[in-house]
Amino acid sequence: MAEQKTSSRQLTGTLFLIGGRANMTLKRFVELAGGKSASIAIIPHASGVAEETCADLHKAFDELGAGQTTSIMPPSEGDAPQRLPTGTNAVYITGGDQKRLLERVSPTLLADIIAVLDNGGVVAGTSAGTAAAAETMIARGMDDGIIDVNALELAPGFVLAPGFVFDTHVGERNRQNRLKVAIHRLPAYIGIGLDEDTAVELTATSAVVSGKGMARFYRLPKGSPNQLERVEMVELSADQSLQF
Repeated sequence: MAEQKTSSRQLTGTLFLIGGRANMTLKRFVELAGGKSASIAIIPHASGVAEETCADLHKAFDELGAGQTTSIMPPSEGDAPQRLPTGTNAVYITGGDQKRLLERVSPTLLADIIAVLDNGGVVAGTSAGTAAAAETMIARGMDDGIIDVNALELAPGFVLAPGFVFDTHVGERNRQNRLKVAIHRLPAYIGIGLDEDTAVELTATSAVVSGKGMARFYRLPKGSPNQLERVEMVELSADQSLQF
């Protein structure tokens, strides 16, 4: 059964979404964040090794010339609602488990993340952080790559990108068909599938690809019947772009 968009939000600011195993793509994120004037908050809530993940990112961002980096560690039971530091203009949401991420990020913290976008800032995600940026996210399923409409599990995301659904590690894990099924079930959406260390710089009007792999864009053409074989896919590589 086809599902439809439910959010009234529009995409604001810049989303910088990475397909996992971020390395060379981090340089472009720091540039978008403002380099020496950047104030970056790391959200490691999806990770099972949050302290190690944050330490590695602090080192990487420092080496790339980022101005200030703060880690917002996963909350413990009974903690006050978490907030981003005043002046944060960029957020980096790490990989891990997207269901854990959704459970740990409070409505207050999510509102602060959305405010960064609304104020023209940049929010990045990698792996689980990318998946969760969607209005409706891919939670799991179809790991064997075989098309099965009922095997793909969808769940509500953060709605940082209304009308979009994302997948990661696509080429490395043979996930090319997951977004085809997702768009069949979400025919009004645009799907973006990213290889590892490959990013899409996403705004309300365009998508620009960077990194070492491919980005795949899926959509059902307007006026087409909602059939799996009608879902179109376009592949782009670094420095190529798509207008919406």
